[in-house]
Amino acid sequence: MNAAVLALLNLCIGSVAAFGVAIPSDPVADHPPLAILTMSNTSRVEPLSLDALVQAALLDAARVTGRPRADLRVLDAAAVDWPDGSAGCPEPGVLYTQAVVPGYRIRIQAGDAVLNYHATRHSQAPVLCPAKRAQPALPPRGGIT
Repeated sequence: MNAAVLALLNLCIGSVAAFGVAIPSDPVADHPPLAILTMSNTSRVEPLSLDALVQAALLDAARVTGRPRADLRVLDAAAVDWPDGSAGCPEPGVLYTQAVVPGYRIRIQAGDAVLNYHATRHSQAPVLCPAKRAQPALPPRGGIT
């Protein structure tokens, strides 16, 4: 191997080590070095429950509207399937995965306004979706059409 390749390999291996990945003692001699790497940290963030998402949406709705939380009313909160990766709230000019995405829809009434909160099953917080961008979820599976 030439010096440039070895320098690049050492840079990559140093970057990998910085992210908590175990590396062999001599990665150049132990071929192939990337095949023997193992992750040392396998923790993952658990998705929030629908109840937790509703509570987060209520807190955000109180913040956005300036109304006391007690004046807000949950109209509905349900598990839904979104038609794509935008979770029913596409932003103009952004491309999304074209697969069905399981998620949640939460609608909160604040006075005369209805706030739409959308989330995926792996969201850590619901997202307030402006009414002009809010799209409907897919119809429930197995229902009468």
